Amino acid sequence: MKFVQFPNGKVWRVDNDGWIEGSVSVPDYENLDSLEARLDAIAEVATGSCCGLTDFAYQFRGNDIVSFRGCAEELPADEADYAEADFKVLEADSAELANALVVQYELLPVEAEHALDNLENNYGEESLLDVLGSQRQIRSPAHPEECNYVRVVVDGFEVAYWCDDEWRDDPACVMGAFLGAAHG
Repeated sequence: MKFVQFPNGKVWRVDNDGWIEGSVSVPDYENLDSLEARLDAIAEVATGSCCGLTDFAYQFRGNDIVSFRGCAEELPADEADYAEADFKVLEADSAELANALVVQYELLPVEAEHALDNLENNYGEESLLDVLGSQRQIRSPAHPEECNYVRVVVDGFEVAYWCDDEWRDDPACVMGAFLGAAHG
């Protein structure tokens, strides 16, 4: 898994087979009148090219937000060819990646920093609640596990996290921060 900045400036986690997933805002999505127009628009926004994404599935999340998973067709197979094709690998601990996430997802700098500091966390099975019309999700342990944390995630990036001790010690502060993070 690596982070790649595409020619259109979007940054995606790319797996070893060239697959990416995420969510994008597709202008005027609901007024696109054909499947082909919608697929082209999603590919264009995600990769900068209407044929830059293939074999993909998508889901409309409201407010012109679409989540997707597909193959980055125009990404060179050999990383040595990235620069010539205007692709760039970004290091996970770089300020450049943090800044790109702030711009792409309209994150606060502290959210981007939190996201990059917590890339390796694995929480196991979780319950997910999509925030309608947003790229954000609320996640917590799956039932029947005890709900001892809640976190806000944007395209797989954890941007905020609270444990049950924090809720107990200062519920009003945590509730305000949680609702603010969930809203974006």
